[in-house]
Order: sequence, then C-alpha cells, then structure tokens
Amino acid sequence: MNYVADILIAEDKVSIYKARIIRYDNEFRKDSDSIRNAVKQKTEAEQQKKNDKAKANENDIYTLKQQQEEYLDPLEEKLSTLKSEKIKVDQQLRALNLKDSIKQVLKIQQTGLVRDITAIEKDILTYKTNTKNKITALEKEIQQLKKEVWDLTVNLSKLQDAEVAKIKPAYDRKKADANLAITKSTADAATARSVYSSKTNEYRIKQQDYFNLIDKEMYRMLTASQKVSCSIYNEIRGKVSGDWNQVTGCVQNIAASAKPYGTNVFNSYCESTFSDGSMLSGYKSFLRGLSPEDEAAVKGGSNATWFEKLKGQ
Repeated sequence: MNYVADILIAEDKVSIYKARIIRYDNEFRKDSDSIRNAVKQKTEAEQQKKNDKAKANENDIYTLKQQQEEYLDPLEEKLSTLKSEKIKVDQQLRALNLKDSIKQVLKIQQTGLVRDITAIEKDILTYKTNTKNKITALEKEIQQLKKEVWDLTVNLSKLQDAEVAKIKPAYDRKKADANLAITKSTADAATARSVYSSKTNEYRIKQQDYFNLIDKEMYRMLTASQKVSCSIYNEIRGKVSGDWNQVTGCVQNIAASAKPYGTNVFNSYCESTFSDGSMLSGYKSFLRGLSPEDEAAVKGGSNATWFEKLKGQ
C-alpha cells in the first residue's frame, strides 16, 4: 500500500500546485484591481486639485480686471478733465495781443497740466502693464493645468499598468515555481505508478509460487487423506485465494479509483482494514500537513466518499 500512497501523494501535489496557480491568478487580479482603483482615485484627486487651482486663477483674473476698472476709472476721468483744461489753455495761448503777464500764467498752467497728464498716463500705463502681466501669467498657468488634467486622463491606463507591473514579477515567480513543481510531481507520479506496476507483478509471481507450493502440498495431503474423505485441500486453497483477491482488490481499487469519478473505492477488506487505521498511514500524515487551501484542492480532485472516510480515520 505504500507504493499506492506514493502515487496518491504525487498526484495530489499536481492538484495542489494547479490550484495554487489559479489562486495566484485570482490574487493577482484582486490586487491589480485594488491598485488600479487606488491609482484612479489618486489621479482624480490630482485632477480635482489642478481644476480647483485653475478655477482660482480664473477668479483672480476676474478680480484683477475688476480692480483695474475701479482703479483706472477715476484716473481716466481726471485725465479727461486735465486734457480738456489743457486744450483751453492752449487755445488761450494762441490768442492775439495776449499780455505777457497773462501769457506767463497760462504757460505755467500749461506746464502743470502737461506734468499732471504725463504722470497720470504713466500711472495708467504702468497699472495696465502690471495687470496684463499678471493676467497673462495666470492664463498661462491655467493652460498648463488644463493640459496636465488632460494628460492625467489619457495616461491613466499607463499609470495603472506601471503600478501593476511592480507586483507582477512576484506572482510570475510563484507561478513559475508552481509549474516546475507540477512537472516534478507529474514525473514522480509516473515513476510511482511504474514502481507500483512492477511491484504488483512481483507480488503476483510470488503469490503464484505460493499457490504452486500449496497445490503440491495439498495433492500430497489429498492422497494421504483419501481414505477419510478430508476436505482440507479445498478449504485452505480457497482461503489463500480469497485473501489474495481481497488484498489486491483493495489496493487496485485505491490506486485506480481514489481520484474523481471512482464510485466504489473500498471493498469489504478495505473497510475493515481502514477501520483500525493501519493502512496508508504515510498518506494520512501527508493530508494532515496540508493547509486548508491545499486540502480543498486535494479534496476537489478526489473521490468524495473516499476522502471523507479517509479523513475520518
């Protein structure tokens, strides 16, 4: 039965590692979805921050224009008044027969008006220039912010893929290790079955030799017991044959039917032998060492009745 246990353990390891690959794929998808969602949320937060800044800049532009209007309106009104006064003074200076004293006063007025007009015009130009520069800078920043928001939108998938790529190698290594283990366990199972087949033939030959020995002895006993009609020949040969059939039937059933689709793993000999816990102790020890996930994989690849009965031993 130890040879059968080697087959079962190797085949169960194949099931375990295949299940692990599926589990790794599921875990990778779950982690990937979590990472993609986190990147999306972070991107949306960055976009909102940039949109808020762009909106604040638009408000600042509106405020600057309002302040400019409030600042310039009185100056432009005053400038208009000064220009009107200068026109009058200029007209007066062009009058004929103007006295020198009056002309001198008008010249002084003209000079003062020119000075005031120049100062106000300079103030207006400076204020407009400064405001325009501020608005231009804000508008340029708004354009850059909108570009960055758009870039975040179109590059979202790339950003997500880049983050997912950071965890992929670890899962790839786990799957590669599991695939190597599957290859090894598959080879181990083939070797175990080959050994099992060889041992089965070996014990079948030994059993036949034993039958031949019994037959030889039984014929001798039959000859000696003919006078008293002794039936021991048939009884002993039948018992030996029956025991052999029970044992080989149990072993062959387990080897062939312990995995899925088998319906009747145990014969009566298996039932009684398993009840005292004496069979497949190594295999039972293997099962006891499995994690809940690995045990579920083994159970999924086993005859349900056989597995539950074996676990119950």
